[in-house]
Amino acid sequence: MEVDANLAEQIAAGADPTDEQFRLLVQSVTDYAIFLLDSGGRVISWNDGAERIKGYSAGEIVGRPIALFYPPEDRDAGKPEQSLRCAEREGCFRTEGWRVRKDGSRFWADVAITALRDAHGGLRGFAKVTRDMTARHRERENEQRVAAMLERHRGLAELSLLALGETGVEPVLERAVALTRDLLQTEFVRILELLPAGDAFKLVAGTGWKPGMVGSATVPLRANSILSYTLYSSELVPDAANQPRRAAVIEDLASEDRFPRSGMLHEHGVVSGMSVMIPGRRTPYGVLGAHSAARRRFVPGDAEFLQAVANVVSAAVQRQRAHEQVQASEARLVAFADHSPAVMFVKDREGRYRLVNEQFLQRFGLRRDQVIGRTDLELFPRDQALRFAANDAAVLARGAPLQFEETARYVEGDRVSVVAKFPLPDASGAVIGVGGVATDITEQRNSEAALRAAADNLQALTRRLVEAEEAERRRIARELHDRVGQNLSALNINLDLALGAAGASPVRRRIEDSVSLVDATLRSIESVMAELRPPLLDEYGLGAALGWYAEEFSRRTGIAVALRDGEDAAAGLRPEAAVALFRIAQEELNNVAKHAGARQVRIELAGDAEEIVMRVVDDGAGFDPAAAARGKRWGMKTMRERAEAAGGRLEVDSAPGAGTTVRASVRR
Repeated sequence: MEVDANLAEQIAAGADPTDEQFRLLVQSVTDYAIFLLDSGGRVISWNDGAERIKGYSAGEIVGRPIALFYPPEDRDAGKPEQSLRCAEREGCFRTEGWRVRKDGSRFWADVAITALRDAHGGLRGFAKVTRDMTARHRERENEQRVAAMLERHRGLAELSLLALGETGVEPVLERAVALTRDLLQTEFVRILELLPAGDAFKLVAGTGWKPGMVGSATVPLRANSILSYTLYSSELVPDAANQPRRAAVIEDLASEDRFPRSGMLHEHGVVSGMSVMIPGRRTPYGVLGAHSAARRRFVPGDAEFLQAVANVVSAAVQRQRAHEQVQASEARLVAFADHSPAVMFVKDREGRYRLVNEQFLQRFGLRRDQVIGRTDLELFPRDQALRFAANDAAVLARGAPLQFEETARYVEGDRVSVVAKFPLPDASGAVIGVGGVATDITEQRNSEAALRAAADNLQALTRRLVEAEEAERRRIARELHDRVGQNLSALNINLDLALGAAGASPVRRRIEDSVSLVDATLRSIESVMAELRPPLLDEYGLGAALGWYAEEFSRRTGIAVALRDGEDAAAGLRPEAAVALFRIAQEELNNVAKHAGARQVRIELAGDAEEIVMRVVDDGAGFDPAAAARGKRWGMKTMRERAEAAGGRLEVDSAPGAGTTVRASVRR
């Protein structure tokens, strides 16, 4: 702070506070607390700026010592007296620091104290000028925090790159120790690896410790130690499952009664420190600690940085272990894969082959040195290579095994294989590549194609049989109508004539019986003709035929049948589609009468310009469709064949006690 020049000159000249001009000048300044002290450091004048900044009125503060403005720790350290003595000795004393207002709140003050002397050089008192610089101090603190944060992020980035680039973990550990020491400004740093037995640690890296300890010293894991507290105490369990354990922070080791007063930290005079767990894959890798011989207060950002360093160390350790495990397992995998009849391979994330078996080399006609380290684009035709790469990318994106059907150009020609591809994780779970097993299914695909052709032929045959059956039904119905029906009609006419000529003769009764018999026969023939081929189906369409058949079925069985939207939905339907749906409805109603025990049946017709759907719904006993499929339900099979022959499909929805719904859909 640079105090106003005129004001400083008047203060330095020892202006009399009772002087009106001086008083007006001081009172006009509100941004500064300007007041005079006697030689003992007691307040003898007070301006409006002082009241605004410190909260005291002149009546409350005049005559009281300036020690009231200092925090307790500064009063205990004698700073008020030291500042006055320095001003007396040097003529002026300037400083910055925390000061206390009347209400107990603190503010950051920029302070200038000037010694006032009389004409003979004797000390008359002091002039003190204070300015509230809290906002500017906060800005500086924020700038410093941001700079420190950026420096830590830069250091973590460099450490992470080192961890990714090194196959050995030692350089990463050494850099982690140095980074922690420099950025947390602690004299002691240690990385302790938890030994396999779980009862002790090894000091694998560190700084500040006695010579020879790093790399050889072991530290026992005691139940009440700081290390045990760091790894296992419930007090450090995070609030959320995806967060790391909290840091174990010790501000004054000597005053801690939770831990023994012996061991490595006490031997080196450690006062304050932090420790965090270095995560492992299943169990902790160890502990990272930063410690100081001076008492200090760590902030949350310090703990977060230390944990971030520990996480990078963990990643480096897991990466090295994974590398070692891969090397050990590759030999076993090669021995196993070379004796497999399937084509087997392993690629890294960039698609470079890292392992192939003998079958791979034989089928593609390649040598191992031609394959390892190269990609599909370097080995195979472009279209084939791009298909392989696209499937690899899908596995990496999903992070889960996938199965593909791939066509590959082998030595013996193009072959089709089912390829099971799967992500390959490292020891930490990170995906480092793709593995694959290809099984040649060319012969199986050829057999499937032959089966599909046979199925198509069978469906065509079924369609022709259905058409032949319907044609035969029409022919028989026509024969019954044209020959038998007409002959019976003529016979009926002759009997009527004979009945009229018989009068009251004894043969009259026999003629009457014959007329009745002929009438009944004609009705039976008409019923058989309708069953064979309802004339309504050809003349008025599916809706009318279903309506007639529903009435006949209800009359014959006593089961109520309702038809909904029949005529509108069935308009413009292909003849073969209409016949198929009619026969399906006919068969399903017969099934209802035989097996369902239903009281009501509903036939629904609906559809659009492309398709018509018929649903036959009953409230009967229902059945298990899966069990029916295993049995010999010929009626169900016949309905499905009729639907498929008409270019449609049949679905059955049923359950014991829940009725049955048969849904048939065909193209118009």
